[in-house]
Amino acid sequence: MIEILFSIANFQNFINYEIFVDFDDSLSIIKGYETIYYINNSKDTLKYIELNLYANAFRPNSKYNQDIKNKLKVKKTEIDRSKPKDWGYIIIDSCSEKFDTNDMLMRVYKTILPNETTKIFIKFTLKIPKLFDRLGKAEQEYEITQWYPKVGVYDERGWRTYGYRYNTEFYGDYANWKVSIKTKKNYVVGASGYLVDSIVNDSFKILTYKLEKAHDFAFVMSKRYKVEEINYDSIKIYILHYSNDSNFIKVAKYHSINALKIFSKKLYPYPYKTLTIVESHLRAGGGMEYPALVLITNPKEFKIRRFRLINSKNYYLAIVIAHEIGHQWFYGIIGNDEAYEAWLDEGMNSYLEDYYNHLVFNDESIYNIFGNLRKIIKFYLGNYDFRLFSDYFVYLEPYNEPILGKPAWEMKNYWQVYNRGKNLMLALQDILGDSLFDLILKEYFKRFAFKHPRSEDFIKLVEEISNLDLTALKNQWLYGKGLPNYSVYKTINNTFLIKGTYKYPISTIIDNNLLKLKPDTIINAKKIIIDPYNRVLESDEWDNTYPRRFEIKPFFNIPKMGYYQISYIPFIFYNPFDNYFFGIYLRGSESYKRHFFSYGGNTKGDFYLGFWENNFLFNLKFVKNIFNFDFGLKNKFIQLIVFNDYINDLSYLDENYFQKSNVWGIKINGFYKNLKIFSKISKDFLKFNINYNFNILKMLNVQFSYYRIFGNYPVHERIYIDGGFLYPRAFEILLPYKGSWFYSKYLVFNDGIYSKRGENIFSDEFALSEFKISPFGIFGVYSSVGWTGKIYIDYGIYLKLYKIELKFVNFNSFIVKIN
Repeated sequence: MIEILFSIANFQNFINYEIFVDFDDSLSIIKGYETIYYINNSKDTLKYIELNLYANAFRPNSKYNQDIKNKLKVKKTEIDRSKPKDWGYIIIDSCSEKFDTNDMLMRVYKTILPNETTKIFIKFTLKIPKLFDRLGKAEQEYEITQWYPKVGVYDERGWRTYGYRYNTEFYGDYANWKVSIKTKKNYVVGASGYLVDSIVNDSFKILTYKLEKAHDFAFVMSKRYKVEEINYDSIKIYILHYSNDSNFIKVAKYHSINALKIFSKKLYPYPYKTLTIVESHLRAGGGMEYPALVLITNPKEFKIRRFRLINSKNYYLAIVIAHEIGHQWFYGIIGNDEAYEAWLDEGMNSYLEDYYNHLVFNDESIYNIFGNLRKIIKFYLGNYDFRLFSDYFVYLEPYNEPILGKPAWEMKNYWQVYNRGKNLMLALQDILGDSLFDLILKEYFKRFAFKHPRSEDFIKLVEEISNLDLTALKNQWLYGKGLPNYSVYKTINNTFLIKGTYKYPISTIIDNNLLKLKPDTIINAKKIIIDPYNRVLESDEWDNTYPRRFEIKPFFNIPKMGYYQISYIPFIFYNPFDNYFFGIYLRGSESYKRHFFSYGGNTKGDFYLGFWENNFLFNLKFVKNIFNFDFGLKNKFIQLIVFNDYINDLSYLDENYFQKSNVWGIKINGFYKNLKIFSKISKDFLKFNINYNFNILKMLNVQFSYYRIFGNYPVHERIYIDGGFLYPRAFEILLPYKGSWFYSKYLVFNDGIYSKRGENIFSDEFALSEFKISPFGIFGVYSSVGWTGKIYIDYGIYLKLYKIELKFVNFNSFIVKIN
């Protein structure tokens, strides 16, 4: 049953903060003097006020630290492993009213009547932690965020005071701010507000900032900061940097002005007098937003390897800056509850980021991030929709979940709020059309600027202006787990039927004409493309077009939704059984399925055709309950693994060779010099092998192995003398003879027509000796002798490429030496 979404309260309380900060960098301590003027605009008489004590998160016994342990399944966190001098906390030294505190909040007991303003004074001590997340010190930089006793939000649900939780952002009432910061003279300060007063003497300075109609205040300090100042319209933009990275300065200047211009035009005028962009050591992702202040993680320190190439061409840095500036609207001007309805800021702002990306960066500029590989990448990518492919992976089980109904810290996959929220906005844009959609966004800001709207407020606004019932859309993207789907099918009358999960119109190209069609429409056409701009993320994109779209590339394909892709690899081998063995391997893929084909023959005139299929995306499951315990000394090592092993789908496998099974047990790996022992212990069977290998004069490698299995085991656990199966795993298919003991008898399984090569020899017990001589560098000769009660011999020539050995010539049609 769908949970009822409450709309915005008919009141909103307001606050005036006056805070004096005395900073001691020798102790990483702030002495704070906070005066709060709280205005109760509700009809309720409040018995107390609740305040968040966010800074208590950064010590071992905090709720935040426990959240990390529970979420990441670890016994110790970085906070646990740190020293006490690195921890952070906030102490309430005194308060003008009676109060009490716990780890996450402070409760001040004072009765406040409706429409009454009350004054509270708090003296506090903040110990600045090492930078574990958002608040803290890194090198010579101090990021002072979520740092003061902050009043929670009192709304129609009561007090909303969540404290600092894992993967969760913040919720606060709008306020006016006056913050004075006393620090040593040589510190450069960047802050949320605009500077109204500066007192400087020989040793210290006091800087006073003001900010109006904002629900938070943050600042940074460093002796290393250098400041670039630029102006856009009446807004002063400050860029604080410490790395002297001219690229950072250049990109920050351009995209700060550009983002302010574009977002102000599309949504609502930027409301603050300043915007400060800070190059930071932030640990919470690529950036973080505060009113009139954004922190951007230094790209060289953002230790996610895949972003480094992108950042070298400015693209990633520009997008992060645009995203964080976008939060000045979705978070700053619209102040939603980020713990329970995070999609209203992260999801909508992700839509805004995509809008900026498509407006500012064309396809060519995105390809430029690949540098010298640009032409090759462009050949394989073509007209590629990066968003469409990356968005799919957010919906993998078991981390696919609704984005409303629980707080962010309880979600399995917090990225859902970004992705589902964004895709709801894109679907709305297509349903409504660009003009009406933009009008609704402007009206949303006009009605709810500097307020706390809820999800239902936005949905009702869209329904009011569009005259549409959005129940199905809301259930799909906010409360649902799966993806919708639109499709086109040819009927027996040579017409075409448009089908869809829900009955909203969708953009469709009919013979080069762009129309809006509803599902269940029957049309005559030669060419149909549903959702040509890829605004609606669907479970299957390939059935959106007629004729269906195909793409053929050599060697491999980069997955592209909406196309059936075929990659081809020609090959040639030699062995006595086939003589020269040649053919072509084709790999086909469509959205979430993979198909494998091969066709070939030999000089004897024998030909074969093979086919099999494997589900790729939506049936993908994650192995659970994995525990690792490692210990060792020098070259002695043992590994203990408790595991859960299963085969989920046997639809593409021969049931004679694979069985569905749930196997639990223990894997024990032991290593001593060149000796390796592997065992797999289950409630039904025991399997183990011993392997010993050594080299003689570097060019001769000798290996001895023994394999044994006991008990009632599933058939796919049997020991095969060829070392394994050639079933749908792309790496094994591309290099099918890697690791195979007897090349000439490698076995292939499939659901199609195939000349199965080899005798399918398996046993409960198997011994092997293998000799490899490589006097010619990358070329060598090999010989394998195996025993299963019979003795088998195999030999030939192999090619060694780094650690991969490819046996490409076999002189033996598998001699059975002894019966």
